[in-house]
Parts: sequence; C-alpha cells; structure tokens
Amino acid sequence: MCVSTAAEEGNQFQKLNDAKEQTEVDREPLETEEDERGRGSNGKQVSCVVGSNGIRGRSSSKGDNDSSSKVDCEIKWENLQLAEEVGQGAFAAVYRAIWNESDVAVKVYFASDYREETLHEYTKEIEIMKRLRHPNVLLFMGAVYSPQRLALVTEFLPRGSLFKTLHRNNQTLDIKRRLKMALDVAKGMNYLHHRNPPIVHRDLKSSNLLVDKNWNVKVGDFGLSRWKHATFLSAKSGIGTPQWMAPEVLRNDPSNEKSDVYSFGVILWELMTVSIPWDKLNSLQVSTHSLSYPTRPNFHLEAWL
Repeated sequence: MCVSTAAEEGNQFQKLNDAKEQTEVDREPLETEEDERGRGSNGKQVSCVVGSNGIRGRSSSKGDNDSSSKVDCEIKWENLQLAEEVGQGAFAAVYRAIWNESDVAVKVYFASDYREETLHEYTKEIEIMKRLRHPNVLLFMGAVYSPQRLALVTEFLPRGSLFKTLHRNNQTLDIKRRLKMALDVAKGMNYLHHRNPPIVHRDLKSSNLLVDKNWNVKVGDFGLSRWKHATFLSAKSGIGTPQWMAPEVLRNDPSNEKSDVYSFGVILWELMTVSIPWDKLNSLQVSTHSLSYPTRPNFHLEAWL
C-alpha cells in the first residue's frame, strides 16, 4: 500500500494533469472530428480532455466563452447511485449504477493502489476510450477524478462478459449466434487497428468483451491498450491472461496488431467449442507451454454443430 500526504497526492495529480494536457495538444491533429468525437445533447461537437483542473469538457462551437462552452465530462461521485458489484479485477471493481436515470457501469480503482503509475494508466485509458465511437466498442461516458477516488463510467451491458455468457450460463447459444458474436469482435478489433494512429488492445479475451441485451458484443477494458506510433510497440510488461496472450507478448517482445489477431483466434476457438482454453493448466503452466511447445488448443468439428 502506498501511503502519502494530501499535499503529495495533490502534487502527483497536478504533475500528471499538466503532462497529459500537453500530450493532448500534441496528439490532437492525428484524429478527425467525424470519427473521434461525439456530440453533446445540444448538437455541439464535444471531446473530453484531462487538464490542470481535472477532467473537463470542450466544445468546438465558436462564440462561446471558456466557462459557457465547457460540456461536463467529469462525473461527480455523488451523482452516481451504486448498486451491485458485477465484476472485479486486479486493480478495480465494476459496479452497476444509476446516473441521470440511466444504467451505467462504474469501474472503481482500489484506493490502496493510487500510485503514480496507476494514475498514469488511468489517464491513458481515458485518452483512448474518449476517442472511440463504434457499435462494437464499449461507450465511454465520463470519469470520476480526484485524490480520493478514481473511476471510469461506461454504458452498462446487462448480459455481462462473453466469458460469463459462454461458460456460466445455462442457456446454450446456437452456432449462428456464436458466429455473429465472432463477427462483432472482429469488427471492434478492426476498428481499433484502423485508428490514426492504430490502437493495439493487448488484452483481448472473453472476459473483456461485453454482451448487450440484443446479444451484440463490444470490446471493453482498455487498461493495457496502446497507440502504435511505429511498426511495433516497444516491449512492456503488463498483467494479462496467458490463455489468450500471443507468445511475443508473454515474452515481452515487441508486438503489434497481430498480437490482437492471435488473441482473437483463441476467442474464436472458445466461441466454437464453448470451452475454456487450456482449462487444465494454471497461468504459469500455460505460459511455459506456449513459449516452449507452441501448439493450438484441441478442436473438434462437432463443436460447430
């Protein structure tokens, strides 16, 4: 656990915010308004930025002064009505909540992990998610940003993760529906890979894919995602799930979009067999097996039927 004074926490947030604000200015010409920005309820083009005063909104309409043109992208914690917990990971828990009379999902980071690295990854995830608008990508709605609490707010998909839908659901999905789900994942991944610059997800797996009430699948959880400014992403260790990770990612070697395609192949196998990949091995065994004896999971044709 990291223990710090209130002054130190404030300095950390100030330093990170100032750095992120400059990064936003440098990076913005790479995006197009049509693809990368959503519209506010008043029809103005809106994007969220992380600045020296936290998360704020910015309107592109002319004639507005600074105070009147801001569109609120920061979500106040007190405006969220938390309900049940729907998931938990290594660094955060996810809750269903009500915000502005709508169901939302709130990813709340554990307070014991508010280190500078965590804050950096948190703002990086915001920078990526706020630029994404696609039917097969989870919609970012805002963020809670303060020294006391960090949280991301997204749309809520009632069927939960694809992993849960496949492996913890009494209902059997027919092959047509599973093929449609595979196509949804491919569309979401393809969208990310064709951004400018491309986005490599780096953690594609069934538990990071969400299913809506109409059985549409959306790519979520961009905590390990990165912009690819060169031919390869530099090697960077991250906490992933070996069962779905490409060998080069497991080795911390340079990677690119092909690493996501490998993970998509595992997801496709999972959809067709309705089985958990390498379910007889623990994570360490999977890593060793994948690096030393590169093989594919067993596949039986009858699983398609």
